[in-house]
Amino acid sequence: MNLMVVAIALIVVFVAAVAARLPERRVGREEQTEAVMATAAGVIASSPSATPESTALKPVSSPLTTALPTVTPRVVEGLSFWYYPGATVNKEGGTAAELSTADASDTVTEWYKTKIKDKNYSVKTFVQTTTNGKVLNKLVGDNGEEEIRVEISREPGGVTIVSLTKG
Repeated sequence: MNLMVVAIALIVVFVAAVAARLPERRVGREEQTEAVMATAAGVIASSPSATPESTALKPVSSPLTTALPTVTPRVVEGLSFWYYPGATVNKEGGTAAELSTADASDTVTEWYKTKIKDKNYSVKTFVQTTTNGKVLNKLVGDNGEEEIRVEISREPGGVTIVSLTKG
């Protein structure tokens, strides 16, 4: 019996859709919906096994409904995201900064290598030089959308200087 009611309802919807396309009479969407609902209610109510519960029209989800994809906004970290923990900010402006720390240049370099990899940046460049006790290490990381350049330097007996540039 339920199959018969569903079949009749589908026929009514099909007829209403065809009738809506006829050029003689243009009916608005709300009028079409009301007409289909009234016709469907009449067909169901005239069914021999109709009960008040079975004749009540209930909204159903359309099989043609398409869910919109969920878009997760990308969070863009500022340059401060790349600041070495405990470092002093010497200079700062826009996409560049200079920091200083008493930590060894090797410790700072390893921290930046790990940070770059943890953020899924590929290490494009890594150069490590030591001459007469002077250290100069350069790292460049890129994630396809932005690049971070890190230069770590240290004079003998001095502090470690970190220069950051983001672009």
